[in-house]
Amino acid sequence: MRTEEKKQPEPLSSVDQLIEQRKRLARMKQLRAQKRKLFRLAIWTALVLMAVVYWTTDRSRVQTVRIEGQSYLSRQQILALAGIDENSRWLLQFSPQLKSRLEASPMIASASVSHGPHNEIRITIEERKPVGYRYLDQPEVLFADGTVALMDESLTGLIGRIPLITGFESQEQTADLAMAFREVDAGMISLISEISQVEVSYDPNMICLLMQDGNRFFSSYYSMDVLNSYNSIVSNLNQSDACIFVDEMSKSAYTQPCSQSQSDTQAQTENESSDTNPEE
Repeated sequence: MRTEEKKQPEPLSSVDQLIEQRKRLARMKQLRAQKRKLFRLAIWTALVLMAVVYWTTDRSRVQTVRIEGQSYLSRQQILALAGIDENSRWLLQFSPQLKSRLEASPMIASASVSHGPHNEIRITIEERKPVGYRYLDQPEVLFADGTVALMDESLTGLIGRIPLITGFESQEQTADLAMAFREVDAGMISLISEISQVEVSYDPNMICLLMQDGNRFFSSYYSMDVLNSYNSIVSNLNQSDACIFVDEMSKSAYTQPCSQSQSDTQAQTENESSDTNPEE
């Protein structure tokens, strides 16, 4: 019997070898690309799962809010203005957005917000200093920087801490009154029950302060800073129901009984009236 000889594969030509090599490299490149895709998919899947787990736990919420600079506004009011509550997510509390919300309040002149470790938010505010409240067309609050704001829910709590203003209704008078209290301490303003406008011959815009202790304090726009020394002034008084006057030039204070000062003012007004109306 004849045995069939096995055919030996024909040797590949150099061109075929090059083609085969390129096919093999293409398959390896495709395999590596698929591995990279699977790796990226695994990473993204893990990140999504971690985010979902993180989002459903208390670790994602704001843990601490540190507030500095407030005097008139309470902590709860500031948190409400910022829009932060117990369910707020720390990563979603963007500093520029919180700053904008806070400065939208007429009570806040400026605010800064930063994020700290352990899901902490730090808020520092500078409040406007309120001078008093008044009723014109609507109730409003006057601040020492000249701002006038309609009284809303966030400002109603000031009524028990600042005086009522009567008079000084024009825009110029309002601005001058605000300027007068710019250098007066907030603690001294809290001792005033009422701010009223008094017309006298030498000053049609004299400021009369009815203090909570019953004394009256008279000053011009330009000497109101003497009010910061009010406690030392009244400590030397030997009488109650006194009227305290401030000399604008020397910025020194002197007192006299209110009944006498009122009589003097009335007599001066009557004398001026008779001078301007000659006898027939």
